[in-house]
Amino acid sequence: MSKLKSIETITEQKEGIGVVPAVGPPSEGSKRFFDFCATADRVGSTTKRLEKAALLAAFFTDLADDDLVLAARYFAGAAFPMRDQRTTNIGGSALLTSILAVTHIDEAVARGRAVALGDLGDVAGEFFAMAGPMQTSNLTLADVAASLAELASTRGTKLKVELMTGLLARATAIEAKYLVKLVGGDLRIGLQEGAVEDAIARWAGATVGQVQWVNMLTGDIGETALLARHKDLESAHMRLYHPIKFMLATPAADLPDVARQMPEEFVVEDKFDGIRAQAHIGPDIPSAAALHGVVHEGVRVALFSRTLDEITESFPDLVVPLAGLLPVSSEPAEERGLILDGEIVPVQGARILPFQELQKRLGRKAVTDTMREAVPVAFVAYDALCADGQVILGQPFSDRRVALEALRPDGAATRRAESHRFQDVALLDAEFEAA
Repeated sequence: MSKLKSIETITEQKEGIGVVPAVGPPSEGSKRFFDFCATADRVGSTTKRLEKAALLAAFFTDLADDDLVLAARYFAGAAFPMRDQRTTNIGGSALLTSILAVTHIDEAVARGRAVALGDLGDVAGEFFAMAGPMQTSNLTLADVAASLAELASTRGTKLKVELMTGLLARATAIEAKYLVKLVGGDLRIGLQEGAVEDAIARWAGATVGQVQWVNMLTGDIGETALLARHKDLESAHMRLYHPIKFMLATPAADLPDVARQMPEEFVVEDKFDGIRAQAHIGPDIPSAAALHGVVHEGVRVALFSRTLDEITESFPDLVVPLAGLLPVSSEPAEERGLILDGEIVPVQGARILPFQELQKRLGRKAVTDTMREAVPVAFVAYDALCADGQVILGQPFSDRRVALEALRPDGAATRRAESHRFQDVALLDAEFEAA
């Protein structure tokens, strides 16, 4: 079916569309979701970063604190805080089913438009707009937050479709557009989390570095915006058992490029062919009970992947050895947290095996004893991000290395990467060959 034919068919069906928001009082005092969507549309219509930041600043200024937290998250395309492992977990097919249930558009036509537009949110906006004039929507940011939370806690595609259909039935065209985009995890208006951080910094009179640091510590761009509003960024503190954003590498093309990038003295370590992981280890205190991880003899251990998803249950054989890394101390429990950056690798004795061996364990909901015995794994720590309950990420690597070397890995399931100091780039070829 051609694009022209698809559009003609939609026009012919216009009289059959019935989109009427459900009647119900809005959440008292909360900002209209319609206003959020209108701002998002304006943000998406400009490619200029400063204009985007100004639009967000104007919108943030009039919001109550609770709405500011939600709006900052939603502009970043996140339904929940980064530290929160919840997802709406509703796929494209289910979203399309919900759109069709409200608009009554022919499914074949809808799928054609989805291919042409490349975004189900735009499809929803187009179909809902064909319903003609509508009564004013009563959806608020608080309503949307409650609906997203309900979607996340609901199991089963059928029930999720029913919830999404009910939510869309309350929406205007522009609201339907951004509800679908938000549930899909990307507003597609040229705003990634970094651009929202920049906008918050400009609006609050802070540096981008301050905002980025706080967002990393809190794991929530919404909470970061709130702290920035109240000039309270300095009060932010790291919480165990939520993943900190991973530091990424910058490649070097050749040895002269390495020489340009490195200081006079630098450290060389082997690169491990496994999966990047962050290990959070600390005493099992009451405030941590509702968070992530597994407890072993009073020590809570949580593992997070590079995508910030919890993967503790995928590697149960690492819980006990990682718990053993927490130093015994008489210090208060809150001051004994440890966060390690490292790699999970398949092993055979002291030897690290190829990544293909680890793939046998990935993507499995349950890891059997047989699988654990067939593919043993180890956690190789190569950086300490938090030690003795204090964030040390901003300290020099040499200081972080001291904290790492204070640990006592068992040499089997927990290991420490070897570090070698260099001053001569010309020696790196031999080091590479040795690795």
